[in-house]
Amino acid sequence: APKGSSTGAKKKGATAVWRSLKDAVGDVGSVTKSVDAGAALCDALAAGFKDAGSKDESDVALRDILAPLASLGISDGGGDAIEPRLGAYGGRRLVAALKGVGSDASKAEALAPALRWCLARGEGDAAELAVEIIETFTVDYAKNKAATSGESGPTDSWRVFTSALVAPSPAPARVAAVCRATPDFVDSLPAARRGELLRILFTAVGSDADAGARAAVRDAIDALKLLADDVISLVRAA
Repeated sequence: APKGSSTGAKKKGATAVWRSLKDAVGDVGSVTKSVDAGAALCDALAAGFKDAGSKDESDVALRDILAPLASLGISDGGGDAIEPRLGAYGGRRLVAALKGVGSDASKAEALAPALRWCLARGEGDAAELAVEIIETFTVDYAKNKAATSGESGPTDSWRVFTSALVAPSPAPARVAAVCRATPDFVDSLPAARRGELLRILFTAVGSDADAGARAAVRDAIDALKLLADDVISLVRAA
């Protein structure tokens, strides 16, 4: 396990995941066995998180596993970015392997700094990693009020998600973020976050410079069922 892993009772979850990965290393890293290494990695992660215990222990394990990727975009306190411990390509494979494992809300919050870094970097591997991270913003994330709204307003994960919807975020990331805004996702959001997202979408449909992004926003809006309060809020914000 990496240095700095959580201690005490909550370390149980991280220990279970690392043990599962260690047990599977012969399959994941094998060049001689006829084993799908990607599938073996996903199976090992799923088994580890199944044994992690409580949600708190599982969240600790997620943070430990994602720590090398989460370091992307984090400042060392003096304004300089910490040297990342995992590149964009490796990060994309890691996030993909964790799909369906653990809490999406916890993953989105842990990966918010990395997503912000990707959006600032623009195209290429960073944009591809951004698209993969945006996939963690699921309906389950939207249903978790604590994931989108803190005591003093929007959470970091919500702020970076909404920034992904608009330029200067790269067009592939904008399209991916818009595609997250399904009717189920929007209907699951708290009222304040729902209103904010609708305002962004209705602004982007006429202002985004990329034709593909505008088309994605149009499709997303057409699929939504607007409420009377939504219309009132949009008119007041116009």
